[in-house]
Amino acid sequence: MSEARRLGLVVRPPHVNHSSEVFTLEPPRTLWMGLGQVRELTRATIATLLAQRPFDSLQDVLVRAQPQYAEAVNLVKAGALDGWGNPKTMLAQLERDRWHGRHTGQLGLLPLASIDSVSEPTIHERAAWEREVLGQWVSVHPLQLVTNELSQYNLIHSNALSERVGQDVTVAGIRLATHRFVSKQESMWLVDMEDEHGMYQVLWSGAALERHGPLLSQREPVLIRERVRTDRQGQAILTGYEIKRLQSTPMLSDQTERNPRLIGRAI
Repeated sequence: MSEARRLGLVVRPPHVNHSSEVFTLEPPRTLWMGLGQVRELTRATIATLLAQRPFDSLQDVLVRAQPQYAEAVNLVKAGALDGWGNPKTMLAQLERDRWHGRHTGQLGLLPLASIDSVSEPTIHERAAWEREVLGQWVSVHPLQLVTNELSQYNLIHSNALSERVGQDVTVAGIRLATHRFVSKQESMWLVDMEDEHGMYQVLWSGAALERHGPLLSQREPVLIRERVRTDRQGQAILTGYEIKRLQSTPMLSDQTERNPRLIGRAI
């Protein structure tokens, strides 16, 4: 996902009218996630969706593709039926008219008007659905979930780091990957990070690494206090010395929730 965004692609969740089973590039720059990423969606249902499309409504999908109940719910949560109304209304319909096995044309859903109006899903609800049925955030960047907390800090975006060489800065981000190595008998971590504006790298070593190593292993939004310098190629690289997990992060790994010691000192 991060690499696709770095290349200027717009990454979209799966959609029954646009996606194949795997990732699909739609010119000029839209990358659709594959239907194969949707949890519990069988290959038989994917094949039917691809053969029967285009669709124009939830009812159309149910009648012609005949998904199982769990498949229909996960398609809605994944955003695969976006553009056809409020997904929370669709989920309410499905919950009210549960069925066993595959949906049949004779099992029609009751009219939408019979369901009380519900609000559109919040960004936090969208994020929770995507993580539940796709295994990752797609249409929502993790930092969008902590906008209120980020507004309290004077942040530098990743695309402006080259202008801050020699300065201490505070940057928000989420970990993408960690490269561990040893230099002069000292353990070091080079951590690939991402904010909404691009990717950057942070070098950790010594006491800072020992103190914050457990938190650096998490994949949640954090704030990092660091100094900007340049590598041998003249690219900006940061030396980290403090890190803070954003307290309003809505979804944490089980390890972090069980062990509050993994939360770094406040910046």
